[in-house]
Amino acid sequence: MFVESVLNSFSKGEQNEFLKFLGRKGKKNDRRDVDVCTEILTGASRKNQNKDHAVRNRLKKDLIKFIALKQIDDDLSEQSDMLNTINMCRYLLDNRLTKEAWSYLNKLEKKANESKNYVVLDATYSLMLSYANSQYAQKVSEVIHKKTAVKQYLLEEETLLENLALAKETLHQYKTEGKTSDLASFAERLKHLIASRADQLCLHPKQLCNYIETLRSILMINKEARTLESTLISLYEQAKSSGAFSKNAHGYKLKLLYMLSHTLYRNKNYEACLKYLEEFEQDILKFNQTHFQFYFSKVVGLRSAIFFIQGDLKAAILVLETFFEKVNKISLKDNLNLHLNLAVFYAYNREFRKANRLFINFHHTDHWCEKKMGKEWVVRKNLIEMLIQYELGHDDVALSRINGIIKQSQSFDQLETDRQVMVYLKMFKRYIQDQTSVKLEDLKISFENKGESENADDEIKKLAFYCWFKARVSGYDFYETLLLHLD
Repeated sequence: MFVESVLNSFSKGEQNEFLKFLGRKGKKNDRRDVDVCTEILTGASRKNQNKDHAVRNRLKKDLIKFIALKQIDDDLSEQSDMLNTINMCRYLLDNRLTKEAWSYLNKLEKKANESKNYVVLDATYSLMLSYANSQYAQKVSEVIHKKTAVKQYLLEEETLLENLALAKETLHQYKTEGKTSDLASFAERLKHLIASRADQLCLHPKQLCNYIETLRSILMINKEARTLESTLISLYEQAKSSGAFSKNAHGYKLKLLYMLSHTLYRNKNYEACLKYLEEFEQDILKFNQTHFQFYFSKVVGLRSAIFFIQGDLKAAILVLETFFEKVNKISLKDNLNLHLNLAVFYAYNREFRKANRLFINFHHTDHWCEKKMGKEWVVRKNLIEMLIQYELGHDDVALSRINGIIKQSQSFDQLETDRQVMVYLKMFKRYIQDQTSVKLEDLKISFENKGESENADDEIKKLAFYCWFKARVSGYDFYETLLLHLD
């Protein structure tokens, strides 16, 4: 199943690339290899899994070669370039081109030092020591001294990695054994470990990210994510002031910045969130375009959500519209999430036809969306679509959507927020059938004792449908009603 699994993990373009790759040698076996590969991609090969054993072995080897070459082509990072330079230097030294080799090694050492790439430095010093008997070589004692310092840094990182692996193993045990009650004490122990090693962690951005991610996942399970805010700000600012965010660690800086911005957003600390988002946007285009492609859509999502919550609906819409006009490359998940947010913004701006057009352009079934995004996302999408259909005067379609949503919601465990939405939804079904059957007082009673929301996302989910329904019954403006309750 290795061949099938790897081929199905490829995009359509990568599958076509691999088929071309198979025919590169022009040998008579290539045609059969291409045929079997095509059968696997179309599903026809399932009837012949035990046949063409030799062909499958060739395909396995070709897949390994193809992936290795593709990784080289795709990896345009500075580290990849430096590691390739080490291989070239080794070739030069083996072929007695000593002067040229040491010229490159010295340049490589300087470049790795500037970017604080200790893995490359360690490999560089090892190669220098292996070929130290040259008139162009550095003094052995100096190389050993520098290599020892690098080794110390790598040893510290290894120790941090080992402690993190133990923490993750403990977390996994708690989850699988259902001991969620013990997670609070475990989170406190991990907080203490991070605090006691803060100076060390802030010099190792990769491990700092890993520790924070682990702690964040525990706190989110316990619904205590808001307590991470002060810790994140302190560690990020300390790492930044210590100069740990070199060119080589830029990706980890952006990762920490995003976690910090998202935590501030969930904690409804919007002004601080916007401040760090501004820093994020200034840094995102530095060094590597890959970071831009991965993070920018997430930054846009946070910024537009804050504008929406703060009462600037037109700015929220403009941010997303501008993004979709200028950016073509975006992950499927971010694309669907941002389009759904834009549909919500259009609906609150009473641009129902624009919102409906977005749903028409989805071109995917609920089953497909559920596989990609999860059941809860599909329920949210259908809820928004139902409201839009009702506003467009399509009562029968809206009722059909409501019945579908109620049926969908029964097939999975709902969060408290989702259960409250279902209460309003059933009331709204009665309202469509008979508008006199639901009074404003009925809504107020159902809304009592809702409690304060844990974070901004939960608050919007909890209030959005209720406020729209309340505005419908009372004749108020949808968006103004929502903002009134958010305040």
